[in-house]
Amino acid sequence: MLQQWIPKIPLYVTALLNFEDVGPNRFCANCQADVLDLFRCRTCLGSANHCKTCIVEIHSSQPFHQIVSWSHAHGCFLPTSLTQLGFVLDIGRGYHVSDCPSSIMLAGITVVHSHGIHDLSIKYSTCCHSPSLDLQLLAFRLFPATVTSPQTVFSFDLLELFHFHHLEGKGSAYAFMNAISRLTNDTGHFKVEVSGFFFFWLRYRL
Repeated sequence: MLQQWIPKIPLYVTALLNFEDVGPNRFCANCQADVLDLFRCRTCLGSANHCKTCIVEIHSSQPFHQIVSWSHAHGCFLPTSLTQLGFVLDIGRGYHVSDCPSSIMLAGITVVHSHGIHDLSIKYSTCCHSPSLDLQLLAFRLFPATVTSPQTVFSFDLLELFHFHHLEGKGSAYAFMNAISRLTNDTGHFKVEVSGFFFFWLRYRL
């Protein structure tokens, strides 16, 4: 088996390096526009390049994917985010009533997800007919860390991952959050300030 694999090592290395290169096609794979700024998703399958408009539109229902932008100065892809590209997650749609004096509000929120930690811009309803912000977040499978004015939320995917992480390996919330932190940024210069108390509380209720 190993003898069959060894001759392919150079091809495999080239394929891996191609993920770090923008490639010869400097146009958007979706709209075919020839643009200077190209973006790529490291979470999606493949390595297609997209323009700013298309990368945001494609990920409108996948806001926790890891986006990178091609840097002509550095000759490589650098981390960015959908929020930096102008994406806003609308969790208040369907609640606002036209005759309500309140309106849609914008806010920043930190989302702890199985892919990493994301700073997300959200749009929610403050209409008198709409539920509170924490319930609007729950409707999007985002569990708020606090009931009043939540600024940090945990995705249901992350909570389930931690549940099985603890059941199978008895891993601590501290180690789990360190792993999520390293998924977000593994340079050693990124510190996640998320209390492990929430995971301690969750562990005895799942």
